[in-house]
Amino acid sequence: MDLKKPISNLTDVALRITKQLLTTEGKGKNMVYSPLSLQVLLSSVTAGSKGPTKKQLLSFLKSKSSDELNSLVSHLVPRVVRRIH
Repeated sequence: MDLKKPISNLTDVALRITKQLLTTEGKGKNMVYSPLSLQVLLSSVTAGSKGPTKKQLLSFLKSKSSDELNSLVSHLVPRVVRRIH
């Protein structure tokens, strides 16, 4: 799988979320969050969604399908875990 575009999309989504967090809830505070963990969670929610909700999640995550999201997660998580250990 070519990960270039999906990773670019993941980065865009992470930056949008970070900007929102830093200008609202996290304004003037120290905070930590994991964009990858959020991606895994939202990918799971998307996989279990149907209809307009699924379309909105796919649009927000800049993805064409749940399969594309699952493929991205299944490629990224093992790579991150290997780097940690």
